Amino acid sequence: MNLVLLFIFVGISSYGDAASKRGNEVYMQEFTAQNITSNLDDWDTDLAIVFYAPWCRYCKQLLPTWEEIAYLTRSYSNFVVGKFNCESPQRNADVCAKLKIDRYPSVGYVGYASFNQAPPKNIFGRNPIPRFAKYTADLYPEAIYDWTRMLYNIGVMQRRWHDFISIFTGKSRARKKVEILQSKLSKTENKLLLFSNELERYKAFELYDKLEDQGDPFPLLAALEPDNKNLPFRVCIAEMAAEYCKYADDSFCTALPQCAEQKMEPQACRPDKCPFGKRGCTVVSMCLKTDVIEEYKKSVK
Repeated sequence: MNLVLLFIFVGISSYGDAASKRGNEVYMQEFTAQNITSNLDDWDTDLAIVFYAPWCRYCKQLLPTWEEIAYLTRSYSNFVVGKFNCESPQRNADVCAKLKIDRYPSVGYVGYASFNQAPPKNIFGRNPIPRFAKYTADLYPEAIYDWTRMLYNIGVMQRRWHDFISIFTGKSRARKKVEILQSKLSKTENKLLLFSNELERYKAFELYDKLEDQGDPFPLLAALEPDNKNLPFRVCIAEMAAEYCKYADDSFCTALPQCAEQKMEPQACRPDKCPFGKRGCTVVSMCLKTDVIEEYKKSVK
C-alpha cells in the first residue's frame, strides 16, 4: 500500500492547486455498466476508468488526482475520463468481475484499439477482452497520465489506419457501425415479435380458461360415420382444435393440419376421447353447443 500512499501524496501536491482553481466545473464522469459494456462490444468512445468502492479510503484520496487527469485531457476527441463503482448495483459488480478487477483503486482503459494485454504471469497468453487494458505498474500520477495518453494515441493511430485502408476496401468504420446497428435492430425486432407472440398466447389462454366445459365431443366424433350431415360438426372440431394448437404444442397438434385438410374423416383423426389437455378439450367442447353448430351449418356447405 506504500505505493498507493505515495501516489496520493504526489498527486495531491502536484495537481491540487490547479483543480481548486476550476471552481465547480466537473470533468470526470460516473460511468454505468452500459457505458463500459457497450464500448467493449461496439466502440464509440475511449474510456479511462478508475474502479473504486465507496468504503475504500484510498479511492477517495485518488479521485481528486483522477479529476485532474480528466481536466488535462479534456480536449481529447472521443475520450472520456470517469470512475466506476464496482460494488453497486449488482450489474456493476458483474462488469468488474468480468474485467477481473481484484483491488481498489484500479485503473483501466477501454479503447478502439485491440490492446491484447497478456494475462498476468503468461506473456504469451491472449486477453479475452482485447479492447480492455489494466494499468499494472507503480501508481505514480505522471506514470498513469503517460499510460493513458499512450493508449489514447494508439487508438487514434489505429482509427486513422483503418480509415485509410477503408479507401481501398470500402469497409469504413461508419459502414461497420451501420451494419452492427442493423444487426442489433434485427435482434430487437425478433425479441419484440417473440414478446408479441407470447402476449397473444397469454391472452388466448386467459380467454380459454374462462370457457365452460361442455363435455368431450370426441366420442361422438368417433362414433359418427363421416358424411355431409355431420360435416359442420367435424369442421367445427377441426377449426376449434386448430385455434387451440396455434398456442399449444400437444402431440395431436402435429397431425391436426392433415386431419383438418381431410375434414377429420380418417379414423386416426377421430380418437374416442379428447387428445388434448384440459384447456384444449374445453376449447373443442364448444362444438357441442347448439348455437355454435347452427352457425357452422350456415357457413359449411
